[in-house]
Amino acid sequence: MSAHTGLRAVPVDDRAWLLAALDDALAGGAPVLPLPAGTDPGIDPEIARLQAQPLPEGTALVVRTSGSSGIPKAVALSAAALRASAAATHERLGGGRSADGADPAGSDDGADPAGSGGGQWLVALPGHLISGLQMLVRSRLAGTDPVFVDGPFDPAALLAAADRMQHPRRYVSLVPVQLARLLDLAEADPAAADALRGFAGVLVGGQATPLPLRQRAHELGVALRRSYGMTETAGGCVYDGVEIGDTRIRIRRSETGAGEVQIAGPCLALGYVGDPELTAERFIEERDRDGVVTRWYRTGDAGELLGGMLTVTGRVDRVVISGE
Repeated sequence: MSAHTGLRAVPVDDRAWLLAALDDALAGGAPVLPLPAGTDPGIDPEIARLQAQPLPEGTALVVRTSGSSGIPKAVALSAAALRASAAATHERLGGGRSADGADPAGSDDGADPAGSGGGQWLVALPGHLISGLQMLVRSRLAGTDPVFVDGPFDPAALLAAADRMQHPRRYVSLVPVQLARLLDLAEADPAAADALRGFAGVLVGGQATPLPLRQRAHELGVALRRSYGMTETAGGCVYDGVEIGDTRIRIRRSETGAGEVQIAGPCLALGYVGDPELTAERFIEERDRDGVVTRWYRTGDAGELLGGMLTVTGRVDRVVISGE
């Protein structure tokens, strides 16, 4: 089913409006289309086209992405998928440590509705992409205020912004090049290393994280978690090669013979806005012998499962574009 539901186009630099609109969408209100900072909603014809499209029933968020194919798409996500993703992340991060070295996950003060790993997020990724948006969703569901890092990426500025965080559990999500620059600083500055170790979780995703980079983080005692996911899975759904929450992974051989990573679970998107053919191609349904239907997302990524851990080896179509 689909319906016209008054898609709100909100530039992400209007943070008060964005957070209020996001709260409303998560509660069943009008869906939100986050726009890059500085965008004028009245000028871009693609925005008007999307606002005229019928949306899948239950859409809370529409996120524009080129994904790994390079073809622009608009992904419709439900509030249930966003909530499931955020809860699974906080559950998996619950075993981390706080900035003061304590583990408040067992606190009974009732301040952590998102799960035992709920905390405060430092936002250093674009808010119109799922990687940045999920930090806002996690914050709203945890009842915490996100802290933003503005301007071009600067590792010293990021760690300075961390000083403004009030929650005992601090999290940040990065891409590998940002992590590398942070590690450069931390290896040269003991105070910076202490600040980086103060995060209960440092997620890194968007593309493969080289082993030498992971080793450097380990040697510094950084609570690094490798995240794999995409807009169509409401962000990261596999941490350190293992599914989070109720996510399921399987490998299926494609037409080229490569093993394609396919994902099922409550975090899956509803589909692509205005493109039922692509939705049917990428989101497939299978019925088991008991008649239970499972919906799978075909990622287009090549990979393998070894000992229950996912390793992504490239693209089945041999095309790789960085970004979550």
